[in-house]
Amino acid sequence: MKPHYASSMLRVSLFLFLLVSLSSAALIVFTDTGRLARSTDNGATWAWIDTPLPSSESVDMTTSPSHDLYVVSKTGEVHRSVNYGSTWESRGNIPVPDACAIWKITGLDFVITQSGDFYKRSDATGDWSLLGNVGASDCADLVPHPTGGFLTFTRSGDVWRVTTEPFTKSLIGNVNSSTIASAVTLNSSVLAVTDEGDVARSMDNGAHWLWRGTVSQLTVTGMTSKGTVLYLTTDAGEVMRSTDQGSNWLWCGTASQVGILGITSDSVSVISVEEYSSRLLEIFGVYPNPSHGRFTIYFRASFSGSGSMRLFDVLGREVDVLWQGTIFQGMNTVEAIKDIRGVYFLIIEAHEASAVKKVIVD
Repeated sequence: MKPHYASSMLRVSLFLFLLVSLSSAALIVFTDTGRLARSTDNGATWAWIDTPLPSSESVDMTTSPSHDLYVVSKTGEVHRSVNYGSTWESRGNIPVPDACAIWKITGLDFVITQSGDFYKRSDATGDWSLLGNVGASDCADLVPHPTGGFLTFTRSGDVWRVTTEPFTKSLIGNVNSSTIASAVTLNSSVLAVTDEGDVARSMDNGAHWLWRGTVSQLTVTGMTSKGTVLYLTTDAGEVMRSTDQGSNWLWCGTASQVGILGITSDSVSVISVEEYSSRLLEIFGVYPNPSHGRFTIYFRASFSGSGSMRLFDVLGREVDVLWQGTIFQGMNTVEAIKDIRGVYFLIIEAHEASAVKKVIVD
């Protein structure tokens, strides 16, 4: 049987699409009472979502490459929302008393506990598995390592490098503070903020740290990035912004709610993108790869339905939507032309299934 053709030819121009996709992203905050608010104007005004969070003990929130929200409770309940919090669905439960941070990459969910246990969930199986223990008892946050894997921050300032396949851990640095509240990876640097609003930056993937600036606000509870801009929030709902990697901060607005626990952005994707296929959606190959700008994508689906094919850069930022339409059951083929050199990740998504393949253009 001849393969179905999802598209005959795709021409991709990447000069302006990145700025457009980042500017339209939203900021999201959540409270200790389970409320959720969203801002589409860089924190100036906020709209509260009527639906409460699925757990009153939510401790961290993140977003996926497809802009879905993921939230984890202290007792290990993980939920996902595909409509900015209007409805939620369970992603399983990890029987722990002290979950503290969650991160999502395509096909995989990761959760770490305060006591250092590191868990993974695969979209293909839906089961949570314990990968190992970081070796710290006061873990506070989890962010992607700029070159792969993760960085785990403790309240006492220790920075651990963690890889997942296989699981390894190593203590690589210390921020020199005992009140680390949150961290974020931004391009080639990593930043951490304390409860008091002091911001430190590392340019060597977490090994060495220099203090950048001070927010001088009430207790800081979370930090996120939107493109190259940093945002943070306080427990009183104040939202601050920095365009120079934490040296100077400007007041954006207020969420008008006390008890803010954290902030995230739906432009945050994944730096630690990994190649991945599932039994529902499988990429057989991209040929040639590397290429000089012309390549063919072969993938198979176990269903028919609408889907999309998107391109991400190595920092996990969405570059462009290559194609949207009908994916046919069986083999699908897409021929593409891209004339900008670089390393990219091609992500195909449909029916809650996804597949990822690295694409190199010489």
